[in-house]
Amino acid sequence: MLGTFRLEQRRGDFVSAVTHELRTPLTSFSLYTEMLEDGMVPEQKKPEYYANMQRECRRLEHLIENVLSYSRLQRNAIRRARDTLTCQELFEPIAEKIERRLREADISFSFALAQPIRILPIHTDAVSVEQIMDNLTSNAIKYAKGENAKVQLTVQADRHNIVIRFRDNGPGISPKNRKLVFKPFRRTKDATNSRKPGVGLGLALARDTARSLGGDLKLEFGTLGGASFLLTIPKS
Repeated sequence: MLGTFRLEQRRGDFVSAVTHELRTPLTSFSLYTEMLEDGMVPEQKKPEYYANMQRECRRLEHLIENVLSYSRLQRNAIRRARDTLTCQELFEPIAEKIERRLREADISFSFALAQPIRILPIHTDAVSVEQIMDNLTSNAIKYAKGENAKVQLTVQADRHNIVIRFRDNGPGISPKNRKLVFKPFRRTKDATNSRKPGVGLGLALARDTARSLGGDLKLEFGTLGGASFLLTIPKS
């Protein structure tokens, strides 16, 4: 009975969170298109409205892709397409996309790929690695905002794995909330109270995706502030 109750509670949390996240951009679409159609928007303001609509569209796409990917993972319905490419070929395009997204959010970005592993071949699913990094980036954009907001991405290697560290200088994650970070459809009280967008799925999906690749995603415990995530991916 307790298991059934928890399952129903999770379903309720999911429906509530997704409904809220869908309603917000849909309301914006409706309002913006109505104002544009009725000629209520000055010509010089139209680019701003179009940009806002594009941003809400990307937000919807990100939400839907996360929900679908998480559902497929739970049903073991994802077939990984393994690619063989060098670390440079894998991570430099990902870093470029991260930099573009962070630049739009006024967050500085630094990327370091260790020289000895640039031409090291890695056999993995490039799309899945990009999705993991995309969710980490979305998380940083939510919480690392500020005058001196920044994100650091470093790629190194140990004996068996490629080791990726993704760190921001935001408020970090309090000890009481660390257990909730990777739980699906669970959000901290701080995130809920501050009305940050999201359904509490991105990091859970990122960790499950990493594990499906044979690696893992962990939250590092440090004293430097901000949040630091450690992603490991097998070399082969």
